[in-house]
Amino acid sequence: CGGDGQYSCYRCEGSGEMECSRCDGEGTTECESCEGDGEVECRKCDGSGEVDGEECDACEATGRVNCEDCSGSGREECSSCDGEGSVECSRCDGEGSTECDECGGYGTRDCPECS
Repeated sequence: CGGDGQYSCYRCEGSGEMECSRCDGEGTTECESCEGDGEVECRKCDGSGEVDGEECDACEATGRVNCEDCSGSGREECSSCDGEGSVECSRCDGEGSTECDECGGYGTRDCPECS
């Protein structure tokens, strides 16, 4: 450890952060409401495009409308990383370093010949 009692965390390479595994570092995931399509079935016409024999004005007779949860993008903010794309490293608790196993964090260890 070089005498400072700490090692750079091997898991996060000293950054204290890891790529979010849920969104693969993108910060967004597929919208669960529309399954990434960006559109959902129109509730006014139940997807038929008609209400009482007339064209549905809510969906312009297509039977589909933009998903309200993702505003039609098909993606939503990742709930694991809050859209950041990274999460705190669980090995070093975001510190970027861990206590040296050899010296217990003291920076020195007992001499095996003297003990």
